[in-house]
Amino acid sequence: MSLTLLIVLICLVALLAGFVSGVFGGGAGLINVPGFYLLMQYTYPTNDHLMQVAIASGVSSSVLLGFFATFKQHKYKQICYQTLRWAMVSVLLGGVLGVFLMTRISSNDLKIIFALIVIVMAIWMWRKLKVVLKIWQAPLALKALSAFLAGMCTMLSGVSVFFVPFLTKCGLDIRKAIGTSTVVTMVLCLVMSGFFVLFGWHADNLPPYSIGYLNLVFFCVALIPSVIGVNVGVKVTALISHKYLQIIYIIMMLIVAITMLV
Repeated sequence: MSLTLLIVLICLVALLAGFVSGVFGGGAGLINVPGFYLLMQYTYPTNDHLMQVAIASGVSSSVLLGFFATFKQHKYKQICYQTLRWAMVSVLLGGVLGVFLMTRISSNDLKIIFALIVIVMAIWMWRKLKVVLKIWQAPLALKALSAFLAGMCTMLSGVSVFFVPFLTKCGLDIRKAIGTSTVVTMVLCLVMSGFFVLFGWHADNLPPYSIGYLNLVFFCVALIPSVIGVNVGVKVTALISHKYLQIIYIIMMLIVAITMLV
């Protein structure tokens, strides 16, 4: 595959990922991680650590998207800073562990972990559609541990679908949960970008243009299309009911997960 064609396809994946994020309030990694992986698998079949590079590049390319979304959420006062104070450190520590574990897992096994995490979350979200969500009255230490695990799973899969349901379960209304999750995800992606480079610095046989596990071509090319996609997606959200959006998102999660397993 020529570099020009590769850049065009990366733009299309990033555009779709941004659109999905705009429509569903997050989940760009659900598109760009498997999309980047399949492109790398086709373009660089003899290189190693493709799933690690796909996750790192997908997560890092979401930083610019996160900055815009965070500014918008702050403007509309939909961020719970009190929750951020106890959740952010735990999420970051979990993220560091997730990146470390990612370096110790083979690319093929990491692909399976991605699919299984997405399937579990899809089943949980489907169940949530049918029952009334009860507020989780748990000690702060247990909530912090759960935030730690959410950060770890996010880095193992590259998909930040854990934070909104977790924060809703902790008692935030859906708008506050989305706004706070936006900040958590943005900070997590920003900080972990450095750890992707650090932990992958001495990895062998990486795809071309990679610094550690971060591929500069995928990272740089995806930045602008993802922002364009999210702006289009936000406008589409108003046309579809929230319940139908959730059902569509769950079906999409299952399709992506099964595709990666196959």
